[in-house]
Amino acid sequence: MTTLQINDNIRNPRFYIDIVKCIQKLRSANFTEAQADVVAEIMEQQVQAIQTQQVELDALRTKEHATKGDVRESELKLQKEIEGVRKEIERVRKEIRELEIKLMALYGGGFFILLGVLAKGFHWI
Repeated sequence: MTTLQINDNIRNPRFYIDIVKCIQKLRSANFTEAQADVVAEIMEQQVQAIQTQQVELDALRTKEHATKGDVRESELKLQKEIEGVRKEIERVRKEIRELEIKLMALYGGGFFILLGVLAKGFHWI
């Protein structure tokens, strides 16, 4: 018995087209053998077209879900990277503050040295 199966997971879980029964019904309706064969051939072509479209649709659904998953994965990676950059920025800011303090101490010490040299040069001391 020749049977074509179409699998459509959303609307109809499974349905079968029995080509032999279809040809027998066509013959009992006074179709000639040639006419019944042509109708059966057309039905087979339609079933194959539906199966091809279903395969393409399944591929698109899978691709769409994979794309959403990929986007979510990329989003999580970017969030981690952004957090790392924020920590690095905070570390650099802390280093800058420490350098500012050191520079102020250095300038303050330099100022007192200069003041001492001037005081000695002008005989203030």
